[in-house]
Amino acid sequence: MNIDIVIIGLNCAATLRDCICSALASNYDAGEVQVFYVDSGSSDDSLRIAQEFPGVIAMELGSKFPSPGAARNLGWRKGRAPLVQFLDSDTIMDPDWLSRGMAECKDEVGAVRGLRRERFPERSVFNWIADQEWNAPVGDCDTVGGDALVRREVLQTVGGYDEELVGGEDPELSERIRQAGWKVRQTAHLMTTHDLAMFRMIQYWRRAYRTGYGYAAVTALHGDQGFWLREVIRITIRGGLGPGLMIAGVLLGVLSWMAGASIALGGLALVFQPFVLRQGNMRRSMGLSRREAMIYSLHCSLIVIPEFAGIVRFWIGDFVDLPLRNTARPQGVACAALVQALSLMCLCLLGVSCSSVQPGLHDFTKPDAKSQKELFNVGGAFQEKVADETVKFASEDEVAHFSNSVPDAYLIGPGDVLSVVVRGRPDVTMDNVTVSPDGKISVPLIGVIEVTGQTVEWLTTTIEDKLKAFYSEPDVVVVIHEYHNNKVFVLGRVDNPGLVNFKGNGTL
Repeated sequence: MNIDIVIIGLNCAATLRDCICSALASNYDAGEVQVFYVDSGSSDDSLRIAQEFPGVIAMELGSKFPSPGAARNLGWRKGRAPLVQFLDSDTIMDPDWLSRGMAECKDEVGAVRGLRRERFPERSVFNWIADQEWNAPVGDCDTVGGDALVRREVLQTVGGYDEELVGGEDPELSERIRQAGWKVRQTAHLMTTHDLAMFRMIQYWRRAYRTGYGYAAVTALHGDQGFWLREVIRITIRGGLGPGLMIAGVLLGVLSWMAGASIALGGLALVFQPFVLRQGNMRRSMGLSRREAMIYSLHCSLIVIPEFAGIVRFWIGDFVDLPLRNTARPQGVACAALVQALSLMCLCLLGVSCSSVQPGLHDFTKPDAKSQKELFNVGGAFQEKVADETVKFASEDEVAHFSNSVPDAYLIGPGDVLSVVVRGRPDVTMDNVTVSPDGKISVPLIGVIEVTGQTVEWLTTTIEDKLKAFYSEPDVVVVIHEYHNNKVFVLGRVDNPGLVNFKGNGTL
């Protein structure tokens, strides 16, 4: 059961190496894995980085207005494996995910998603919010996200991703998969860790704005079947009607009783349901503390404003035939800027700004002098872990123990190039022999020898012993010319992440 891994990215040089390394380091052994990278027109070194990895097929999308769906379609159509794993370039895939995900692809399951977790939820409140929202309840679900394992048969049946959508392309594909009679499943296994790297209110605002656009675009396609229709109505009432009533109250005059009533009704429409009614449920179902529930409910109250702006932007763009981000048409930019400006004014009326919200929201993620308990969701079951900074690093004794466990001699492996010299016997002497992918070499008179995990001394002795059946006291010398199995994958926020090859012995 071979698997194609399709990674898409745009200006992702900071994270792409880690993503590709994690794909190459997978523990999957039930078939071959082929990695594809599709670049959507990066201006940084993303494409060059992907081309540095041997065996990775790197491609450019070559579109003036690229979309995630078009990039993913180009990737999976270049491959031939029966399963396709899609990855965003800012994720790291768990080494055991492909085996676990493949096991779920049976019967009527057409697409499988595992758990996506934020790598650094403690670095900003926005990262923490995303960590709460990535995953669906375990079992059959409605949608997949940007990371998913999908049958090629399913992609061919439904025609792949919608290449016109610039938001909501993953849920839209999921709806067509379900309409075709296949199931979409959420598992309890870790699939990827994600680096949202969101630290500013404007980033949060733009992401929500794009989400609202995606809601409207997908509803326009499948709203007649009720898909996301309820969400769009909810966002319109709370994010549109609520701030609208508050603006109307300001225009009526603050001394008017009608103005006061309008502002009060608008405020209730905006915040009452998540901030007042749902906090208790959030604490129980999501395992949040009182303060965390308050912060998350505040997010739920405010997020509908930029989401509503995105919905309005979609319908404005549809009416005048403008794409979401067409910089070649100034009127499209003007419409988007007007909607965003009105939305920002709504937010200001609530007394919320980047300077007033962000510092206070960051406080709860800072560990104290001893330790801080964090609650996190794994497969719907909440567990506790202690976020003690000291446990993130190995002690000197642990490092020494790990290093001492490394074999003193180099162990031969696939791809190594070696020579077998039998003095005085040129008929059995071999130069520049490459160890096959299954770890074997073929020696004249002897036949095939499996050499993976063996030392040069072992191979020398083995060949000498087998040649004694043909020659008296054969003198054999084995020399390694190219080492391909001393390698380390360096991941994380370091200067030079990626694959490192080295000769000779190695220690941590």
